[in-house]
Amino acid sequence: MTFGLQVPNLSIGRFGASGDWQLTQPTFGLTNVAQTLGNSRALKINEWLAASTPPGSQDFIELYNSNAVPVAIGGFHLTDEPLGAPGRHRIANLSFMAA
Repeated sequence: MTFGLQVPNLSIGRFGASGDWQLTQPTFGLTNVAQTLGNSRALKINEWLAASTPPGSQDFIELYNSNAVPVAIGGFHLTDEPLGAPGRHRIANLSFMAA
């Protein structure tokens, strides 16, 4: 089982006959409860920095989730070359962004 970015106080659980993995609200001694997910189209690029110079030599991107609930972002891609390499950096499956 491999998963990506997680949300505090939530867990990954299996559901249904297919056993699909989903974001859940953990319970103690009971079946996990599926967590409602928000619309990924509501995510916004809040801030970014490219080609930085010392002392801040790391590029970064900051996303903002305007939903009231977490959003699934697994399978999304980030790139600095949208025409030549649109799938350069893939976000791991079962990654989520908190509200």
